[in-house]
Amino acid sequence: MAVEEDDVPVEQLLGTVQAAALARRKPGTIRQWANRGHLVERRRDARGWPLYAVQDIYAAEKAARDRDESGRSWEAVNRALPGV
Repeated sequence: MAVEEDDVPVEQLLGTVQAAALARRKPGTIRQWANRGHLVERRRDARGWPLYAVQDIYAAEKAARDRDESGRSWEAVNRALPGV
């Protein structure tokens, strides 16, 4: 659950609830993805809540969808997020 500082504009960062809405998942799922390392926390907001990059959310959701359809493990997430 390490914070990865980078050049992602703040406009492209979403909190857990917004990330869940984008991915059409529950907020608890987003937290599980982050805890398992499938979704990288990019920054924290003023209250200390995690923020996730839109492109990472899409990649994690696609990997989860691929896994759901094919029965594969989370290795699809690792391939979708190179360098993370």
